[in-house]
Amino acid sequence: MTPRGIIFSDEDRAKLAAFDSGNEIRPGRILAEIDAVIDRGIMEGRFTREAADQDLECALMRAHACLNLHQYEDCIRALSILRRAEASAAGCGIFFYRLCAVWLHLGKIEEAHQCAERALREEPTYPWGWLEAAKLRAHFGDAEGALKAIETGLALVPGDPEFLTARREIESGSDILQLSNHLIDPDADEALQRNQMPSDELLVYTRFNNCILAKLDGLEAVFALFNFSDWQPADPPEVPFCTGTSSAAGFPLVFRFLMNVPALSHVSVGWLGDLIRVVPQLLKDHDISASDVVCINVRQNEEIGLLIRGEDGKPDEAGEVCFRIRQTAVHMGDSAPADEETEDYTAEEEALIPKIRIWNESNEYQTIIDAVEALPAAKRTLRLTSELARAYNNLAQPGEDALFLHALELLKSCRAEQENTHEWNFRTAYALFYLDREGESIPYWERALEYRSGDEDTIKMLDAARRAVTIPIFRRCFNERAAQFWDAFSEADAELRALIASGNPADALERIVKMLKSISEGWGIGFSSPTDAAGHFLLELSPQHDYVQILPILKLLDAAPIALGAHWEFAAGLRPKPAAVELKFNKGLLFDCREIRCRLVKEENAWVLQFFAESLRGLDEEESAPVFEQLTLLIDHLIGEAASMRFIRNLTILRKPPEDGGFLLSELPERIAALEPRAKNYTHRDIADERLDYWLKPEKEAEINFDIRFGWTAAPYFINSYRSGESEVVDELHRQGIAVGFFFFERAAAVSPEAAEALDRTIIADFRGMLSETAPGAASVVGEAFSERRCYVEVMLWDSDRVFEAVQNWSSQASNVRAAAFRSYRRPAGILFFKSADRSKNASDAGDIADEADEVS
Repeated sequence: MTPRGIIFSDEDRAKLAAFDSGNEIRPGRILAEIDAVIDRGIMEGRFTREAADQDLECALMRAHACLNLHQYEDCIRALSILRRAEASAAGCGIFFYRLCAVWLHLGKIEEAHQCAERALREEPTYPWGWLEAAKLRAHFGDAEGALKAIETGLALVPGDPEFLTARREIESGSDILQLSNHLIDPDADEALQRNQMPSDELLVYTRFNNCILAKLDGLEAVFALFNFSDWQPADPPEVPFCTGTSSAAGFPLVFRFLMNVPALSHVSVGWLGDLIRVVPQLLKDHDISASDVVCINVRQNEEIGLLIRGEDGKPDEAGEVCFRIRQTAVHMGDSAPADEETEDYTAEEEALIPKIRIWNESNEYQTIIDAVEALPAAKRTLRLTSELARAYNNLAQPGEDALFLHALELLKSCRAEQENTHEWNFRTAYALFYLDREGESIPYWERALEYRSGDEDTIKMLDAARRAVTIPIFRRCFNERAAQFWDAFSEADAELRALIASGNPADALERIVKMLKSISEGWGIGFSSPTDAAGHFLLELSPQHDYVQILPILKLLDAAPIALGAHWEFAAGLRPKPAAVELKFNKGLLFDCREIRCRLVKEENAWVLQFFAESLRGLDEEESAPVFEQLTLLIDHLIGEAASMRFIRNLTILRKPPEDGGFLLSELPERIAALEPRAKNYTHRDIADERLDYWLKPEKEAEINFDIRFGWTAAPYFINSYRSGESEVVDELHRQGIAVGFFFFERAAAVSPEAAEALDRTIIADFRGMLSETAPGAASVVGEAFSERRCYVEVMLWDSDRVFEAVQNWSSQASNVRAAAFRSYRRPAGILFFKSADRSKNASDAGDIADEADEVS
């Protein structure tokens, strides 16, 4: 039971309780408020500083807040706070429970165990002492005593999820790290266990727990890297940090690791290697002599500080020069554990894998590739194939897509046997990440963490991927890819025409497919020799009935160089070619339009085409798939792909001829034109220009986008996928360098409901005008919407970096806008604020944030 002391009034307690709901805590605010209460009480003469330090209630609150900052140095502070109040702690189980948690995160597990057992003696009815005692008994091999402690605790708090989880993990043999890797709130704990909590929070919490137990192979790797000439391990609280002198950077330097030994053992050795490599250049760039460096402070968050001697020759603590060292991607930890069992190695693996480890450490990735690829295919095992994929990943630099794609192909061949490993998921995610497919990489990063919980490299990459989908910026945006395509096409123009004219269309097709690879691998490509008087060759790019791909095709064709118009005509979608129609399918049967009888049935704003042919009787499901595929192509040729997409909703096979005889399929162009006059000259641009007006009834206080009352859209598939939580459409476009989402704006002034819509329309008009003027061609508006509090603009971003920069500048000047933000149509992504009444959300730095995301990736 928490004692009541002399420091806090009931009003103070209520205020502090507001910062700790049990599910959410604001430790910084708690500490600041307690300091203010203490300072005020001392100034008013109600108590002394010594009395405040000895007050048990105050000490417990301060230590609780320090622990929840999840930082090693704050644990040292918590220890000091609790020790000053220990004389008053008799009979208080919560005191020793809290002291146990502090010792545990200082890496003093024996001391933690003693405190847990002391908590039971002092206050056996305090349940959480039994929880910590159970975990620590299990750690020291007393499983029976641990389970007895669990049962005692459950008798005090029946059905408590923390005790039930601990019992399950103790029975399964979990170590103290896993037993401690939990949060009190069940929902928050589930998010932690599933790696679904915000990755920056996950990284902080993981680093905090890494202070508990040393990883021996990690520590050995640190010692091998630094080769310390002296070494002083941390022994908190008297010796809080680890210190050692090393000449690994080329000259002697003192490294002070602001952490304990367990935490150091978990720091990425790849990052430490990068640190050693960059230190000489940092000193040179800042004109600092190595002899003036007192020590290099190394922090868990991958920041370093150079502590320089002052003019008096003494350390200048206030003048520490701080840097953030970003880990080189090729050092990211996707290696198998050092203690991996080797008895099942083949002879080839036994000969190569030890060498591969050495080559990886020295960045000799081409050597690995040469060695593995030199093996006959029959001897290239899955384990070696996976190592080959890793080498291709590490050899590739951002933008070298062919190497990353090859790594993915290799990993795909290993999937069935290796997908339940950290390495396979890490390597797959890594390749996807550097292919500008960060969203697709996220599930693989999360699965990699399932197989190696707490791995910092994986968490950092997961964090980078989540940031990247919130701020979708590409190494090569769609506009850049389109420009590269037309440059390549222009260069090959004469050769392509010659190949087509000489009857070698397959060679021409292969060339064009290769040019289009970075834009789309799913478009249909058709071309023909000149048939018009002007002698134009025709190139058709088909979306293959995928509405999502219509706008990208139109955008690409609109960027075609004018000079190519002398010899080429470019078209979106397949044009009508009724004379060339025939139907083949897997039974080898051949149809023409005169053998198929049809009927059109109205369904909402389109038509269902029902058809019958004698030879189609009795087709099973497997046989019918290619029939429908070829029938769709046949109809595209008859009436054009755009008309087919817009006016023919579905195809069905009739079991018997239509009762009224129906009509011949060859008559479809005339029939559909009579029913839908627009169909005759309908194009994909007509589809793109169509708008769907809609009205919704949002719930009160609905979340972003779900508060929309009315609007219009030319791309309903975006809204549908967002609201259903699906990301396939976003993934598809991200692979092409296209970001899709919506901007939303909140009005700066409160206005009447009647005036709100007019003001929103003015904001949207100003925004669209700004895009046209400052980022022409970088975005397409595909929808607008209005809610009670905000207005929305749906966009496809062909150059998102350019658009975000323009919006940042515009929003800072827009006096009628209180908030401006962007959200991807990937619903789990975060919100990018350009302007907000809440300054903590502002991206005065949308540009800075974007730069950081681009650098991380």
